[in-house]
Amino acid sequence: DKLSPGKTYFYKFEALGKESMVGRTKTISDSISSLKIAAISCSDYQRGFFNAYGSLADEDLDAVIHLGDYIYEYKSRDYSNGIFKRLHLPDKEIVSLTDYRTRHSQYKLDPDLISAHSSHPFILIWDDHETANNTYKDGAENHQEEKEGNFNDRISSALQAYYEWQPIRENEMPWRKFTFGSLADLIILEERLEGRTKQASSLQDSSLFESDRTMLGEVQLNWFLNNLSDNSTQWKIIGNQVIFSYLNYGRPDFNINLDSWDGYPVERQRIADHIVSNNINDVVFITGDTHQSWAFEVNHIPLESDFPIKPYALEFGTPSINSGNSDERFSSFQKMNENHQELYEELEKIFKQYDLSEIVEKLRFSEVTFGVLSKSTDHKKDEQFLKSEVLVNFSRDSFESESLTVNSPVFLKDEPKKTPSRGPDLGEHSKEILSGIGMDSKELDKLKEDGVIDF
Repeated sequence: DKLSPGKTYFYKFEALGKESMVGRTKTISDSISSLKIAAISCSDYQRGFFNAYGSLADEDLDAVIHLGDYIYEYKSRDYSNGIFKRLHLPDKEIVSLTDYRTRHSQYKLDPDLISAHSSHPFILIWDDHETANNTYKDGAENHQEEKEGNFNDRISSALQAYYEWQPIRENEMPWRKFTFGSLADLIILEERLEGRTKQASSLQDSSLFESDRTMLGEVQLNWFLNNLSDNSTQWKIIGNQVIFSYLNYGRPDFNINLDSWDGYPVERQRIADHIVSNNINDVVFITGDTHQSWAFEVNHIPLESDFPIKPYALEFGTPSINSGNSDERFSSFQKMNENHQELYEELEKIFKQYDLSEIVEKLRFSEVTFGVLSKSTDHKKDEQFLKSEVLVNFSRDSFESESLTVNSPVFLKDEPKKTPSRGPDLGEHSKEILSGIGMDSKELDKLKEDGVIDF
């Protein structure tokens, strides 16, 4: 409560006679004119190194949004071939409190993850693998009660360990809202344990379109709709675990993912109707889970239907930190990737058949990870939209992309912003910490003058 808004602070922990390394964080500003966030998900210790976290540490960010699958529950070599010699501890599928604590501890000892956490504030929500694959409120695909005990006991252990190891308040609802001045609301949804009913077994499942099939549950859904209707901020950024848009993967072995919002069509329609009927603009879903990059005009009507496409939001799906991608898990994708230019050209022909929307005039199929959204009302001057492997120009009228290798996270802005200097909140240990990071008094005075540090 004593921290000032919009300030960078440095901190450390003391316990059992030991001191931690120094970390840096930032408080939310009440009068923010730009917002730069990184949206990430799906980090599997066994699948490779966390160098994406290490790279993230060097970015200039206001916050990191982790959308779930921070850890994986599998035993060693499950869901991984073990070639990196980074095998899970304990060497078993985790079920007990001790198991989950050990797994979190192992992940937290990774130097790249340490670097990311010590450089930026994290806003987190779990998906399924923090507990068990394809979790819903009463069970999970990857939970066998006869072998692994009571499901509620397992969830209780998983959540206790999660709250012990993550920077998240325990005695509050996991769905929550962060307000960045009048610029943006970040609305974090919880889509696994609070209200989700069991996934439909197939597209022919008679329960698929039942009204009581829910992802969020009635309490959270009403909270979400009320916050969407709050017009005190321009942008509504939705922290979303699984793909919201209609998505047909088009593989013979897998097309519609019923664990995503495609499996909860009635509730999704309620959300769409609320956005459209209340004329709510500038809604952006940021989504994890798929280990692939996506850019959608949010619409859940299949492209091949006779209905006109009328998008009501945008959605950006982030790839994984290192969990297996489709080209690794499905051999049919390998040839597709080899001929990706031909694939993109065919997709562009398809999109040209449709009058896309008032939201964006042109959207080319592209590998989208990060982006820039503009609050400017100057339609003549587009803002740069930087993302991994794509450069996109965005304004209220248009949206076009081209391939480019860059690496910059989501950046919402209404005017140019200087990249702030980085500095610590030194507190009463200022001299000791200053000498440790090599900062002299002139540098310190300049940071204080610029308002970057406060002590």
